[in-house]
Amino acid sequence: MESALLEHPAVRDVALVGYPDATGGERAAAVVVAAAEPPTLTDLRDHLAALGMTEWYWPTRLELVARLPRTAMGKVRKDVLARSLTC
Repeated sequence: MESALLEHPAVRDVALVGYPDATGGERAAAVVVAAAEPPTLTDLRDHLAALGMTEWYWPTRLELVARLPRTAMGKVRKDVLARSLTC
């Protein structure tokens, strides 16, 4: 899903992170570093639909950030992002 979102022209970098929903489950949030004009959640969902991606996996929330936190090895710190989404 992240690789599909990276194909969107307004997305420079992206990470999908789970966040709790009202039913005790979990949903997907797209944490995006915009390339220029920031995308909207609708833009991203339309893009995924055009690629034929199953709606079940689409993000239900969009968070825009200046950069994604990374480890010294360059891996995205999804734990840091997830904590920021629960606040």
